[in-house]
Amino acid sequence: MDSVALLAQLNLRNHSSRVGKPLEGTNAEDTALQGLSDEQLRRVPQAGMNSIAWVVWHMARTEDTGLYLVGGGKQVFEEGGWAAKMKVAHRHSGTGHTSDEVAKLSREVDLIALRDYRAAVGQRTQSVLKSLSAADLDAKVDIANVKRAISAGAYGESADGVALEKTWSTRTKSYAITVYAITHNVGHWGEITTIKGFVTAN
Repeated sequence: MDSVALLAQLNLRNHSSRVGKPLEGTNAEDTALQGLSDEQLRRVPQAGMNSIAWVVWHMARTEDTGLYLVGGGKQVFEEGGWAAKMKVAHRHSGTGHTSDEVAKLSREVDLIALRDYRAAVGQRTQSVLKSLSAADLDAKVDIANVKRAISAGAYGESADGVALEKTWSTRTKSYAITVYAITHNVGHWGEITTIKGFVTAN
C-alpha cells in the first residue's frame, strides 16, 4: 500500500460506512454514535464540556477546511448550502466557542443534516486523496487556498490572516491531510467517548 492509499484508509476509519469501509478495522463514527438518542447527542453533560453533536460538527468543519487547502475548488460547506441545512449560523469550526455558543449549536443543529454533511466531507476527502500521487504529498499547500479560506470565514472573524498565511507557507499537503483528516478526528473520538460515558450514565 502506498502512502496516499494509507492516508485514505486512515481517514475512512474516522468516518461512517457511508463514506466507505476500511480494509481493516471499523468505522469510528458508526461505533461511537450507534444507539445514541437525539437528546444524548445534544446534551452538554456539564460546564466546560461539549456535546457530541458539537464535536461532530467541529470535526466536519475542520476537515472540510483542511482538505480545501489541499484540493482547492470550494469547501463542501459552501457548495452544498450546508449552513441553512444544518441551521448553523457561522462558518468557522467553533474553536474558542463559549459555553453558551456550544449549547446554542447543540440545541439548534439539524442532526440528520449534520451527519449528511460529515459524510459529504469524508467523500470529498477521499476524492481529493484519489487525485494525488505520493510525490504530491511533499508539495506545499497553495497559499491562495489559505487566503480564500480566511476570506470565506473558515477561521472566524477574529482570525489573524497574516499569521495564518505565514504558518501555512511552510506546511505541506501531507501535513494538512494528516492533521485535518486523521489525527484531529482521532483526538475528538476520544472526547466523544468521554462525553458518551456521561450522557449514557443515567
